[in-house]
Amino acid sequence: MRTFKGFIPLVTCIVQAATIVISVMTENHAQMPVSFRNYSFMDMYVQINSATGSFFTSLFPMLLALFLICSMGENIHELFCYGSRKRMYSVTSRRIAAYSCIYVLADIISTGVISVIYKKPFCNWLDPGSYYTMVTGEVNRYAALIFIVQTMLLIIRTLTYGNLLYSASGRIRIAAFCVCATLGVLDFLHLPIPLLSGISSLDYSFWRSSGLIRSARIGLCMVIYVVSLNMAYRQNIRKEYY
Repeated sequence: MRTFKGFIPLVTCIVQAATIVISVMTENHAQMPVSFRNYSFMDMYVQINSATGSFFTSLFPMLLALFLICSMGENIHELFCYGSRKRMYSVTSRRIAAYSCIYVLADIISTGVISVIYKKPFCNWLDPGSYYTMVTGEVNRYAALIFIVQTMLLIIRTLTYGNLLYSASGRIRIAAFCVCATLGVLDFLHLPIPLLSGISSLDYSFWRSSGLIRSARIGLCMVIYVVSLNMAYRQNIRKEYY
């Protein structure tokens, strides 16, 4: 059973990658050819990881994988194996971190595959005819930095969801799963106040906001992550017995 649970996170990454490929290919046929013709890797990468894009492609596979990883850490045999809750917490946290990196890597690779298939450049945001310029009305010279920051925020987003799930146990974790899914749904509905997926996405609206708002959004992501990390630590270390 443990082997089966350990295999599922990898399967969710494969499902996520396939969903991204199908989603972008479907969008290519659904929208005006002129818009997709001016796309680049960065356009797809940003849009797929926006609150709307991630809802359709990767949110639920990611939550399922994190739920199973956290559940693996509640096995009484693992507690005996590791000798203490502190050590078991450390192992489970490393599993969540490893999955977060694999999850984001699958995102990048699948988006890259689409870019290669359709012969899209990495970024064309300096081109006045690019899709980015069509939407925002300006060019952007910081694509490489945006890619790095967006990747970092995706990892933080995944770690935060993992910590929120790991801060609960048993049936309460099912409720936590529903809460995390609800956060994704609310972000998908584009409420006036963005939630976790919304504030951790460097979509086009991010670049139309002021420098103060941009810094606040990135800082808020870090604060939420630290709070969730503290919640998971306190919940799992303070218990001595199941």
